[in-house]
Amino acid sequence: MTNENHDHHGRFARTEGAMLRDQEALALRLQGMSLAGIAERLEVSVPTAHRMVQRGLRDSAPTRSVQELRAEQSAMLDEVIAALWPRVQAGSARHAEVVLKAMERKAKLFGLDAPEQRVVEVLTADVLDRAIRELEAEVIAFGGEVPPELPGPAEEDE
Repeated sequence: MTNENHDHHGRFARTEGAMLRDQEALALRLQGMSLAGIAERLEVSVPTAHRMVQRGLRDSAPTRSVQELRAEQSAMLDEVIAALWPRVQAGSARHAEVVLKAMERKAKLFGLDAPEQRVVEVLTADVLDRAIRELEAEVIAFGGEVPPELPGPAEEDE
């Protein structure tokens, strides 16, 4: 049962116009508009606005890079911080909490809270032997004596 409104699996096929409206809903959401605002603007219910934004995200996901999405999220967080900053400076603890949460989200977005990286050096027998020879040469250079070589693990068993 296929007709012009269904795909080859019999599912409802979205028109180009519907896809454009979903993209419009997504664009409005990315600009910071609430779902209620999108619903009012597009003359749909709030649940429908939500579905439109979700479909818009799904449709655009493959074409949008992570870098673009981070930039958009960062810009929205910057707007939140800028809008609330005067209230924070005026001493509002509630607004300071929201700003801190936005700053924490931004830090996570860019990986700023990543654990400290450390370099681990693996010492092999030849590296240790070379270091011992260098230390022995320093001891001799300062007039000291180098003790006789200690037996290695294989020599101790004999």
